[in-house]
Amino acid sequence: MSHSRFIVSDSNGETKFVVTGKYNDAIQKMAISSPQGEVLIKIRMLISKVLSTFIIRSDDEHFTIIGGRRVSPDFSIFGINWKICASADFRTFEVFDADGSLLMTQKSDTCSSKGYYTLDIFTQRRELLCLAVAICIDVYNFADSVVAATI
Repeated sequence: MSHSRFIVSDSNGETKFVVTGKYNDAIQKMAISSPQGEVLIKIRMLISKVLSTFIIRSDDEHFTIIGGRRVSPDFSIFGINWKICASADFRTFEVFDADGSLLMTQKSDTCSSKGYYTLDIFTQRRELLCLAVAICIDVYNFADSVVAATI
């Protein structure tokens, strides 16, 4: 069964992407689609008590994020030279490219009880891949929440 997990809107409230998911006991599958239903990115998640593995695929790229289950999130990325950094309170995450440039910032909205967060993506060319990383971080931290995001 496929469920809507996220609705991604621009700053004007217009829907940019829809994220749907299919679940079973061992593997979750998600897809980032256009509002017209065209699948743009696929995410496969294997979540356990020790590690969470996220495999992200587009038509021309794929990479893997592994998140360790410790007191604080510990992410490793394979297949793309990015680094994920978390703030001390784990409400803000930043993604950096190999050259140190900031690609994305993901911030929780502490004023809202609805589970909103804001993504600032600084590279249009990597927008979908940054969105996929943000979704993986959210699933890692809040696996049972339905979230609306504004980018």
